[in-house]
Amino acid sequence: LASFKYLTGAVFSIIVGRFLDIFGIRYALIATSIIAGSALSMFLWIDSLETYYLAGILLGFGSPGMVVALKSFLSRAFTAGQGTAIGIMWMGASGASVLVPLLITAAIGAWGWRYGIASMSLGIWLIALPVLVFAFPARHMENAADVADRKIANSAFTAFFSDRRFWLLGLAFLLSGLVDQAFVQHQPLIFAEFGSNDQMI
Repeated sequence: LASFKYLTGAVFSIIVGRFLDIFGIRYALIATSIIAGSALSMFLWIDSLETYYLAGILLGFGSPGMVVALKSFLSRAFTAGQGTAIGIMWMGASGASVLVPLLITAAIGAWGWRYGIASMSLGIWLIALPVLVFAFPARHMENAADVADRKIANSAFTAFFSDRRFWLLGLAFLLSGLVDQAFVQHQPLIFAEFGSNDQMI
């Protein structure tokens, strides 16, 4: 599942970036939120390995795409204090990374893995999407400068590939991702060697 998710995310992040440049941040956030919510809800109907992998592909569409859109939103909304804004965003994401495993473990224990994982989509359907649709209309998330930036981005897309810094950053993210996932994905095997039970893993 993780391999399908991250492989899809690697490709889809570029697509979301172009979608964001053309249509704007708000529509990109709404689209990726719907995809992520649908992927989590899909666990209710998983009955084979193929549908399980399909859910992983949809998660690969939604999760990285939301990160791309959120970072773009923060960089445009905060011309000053961008570091603080992004730091607060990642503080929230890190806090959720601590809380969600505990919640999903309890939910799976109470309702089973299908309903437990699907219940994680409630935050998207009941909070994130209504806030994006009703509390943040397009005029609050974009301005004339953003529209001008989209026109520039459309003409400058190919310039990224001739910039050495683009490839250096891409290589840095690739290497850090390899190390991170090599550790995270093998944690169950490490804990199993230490005698940890399945519930603790």
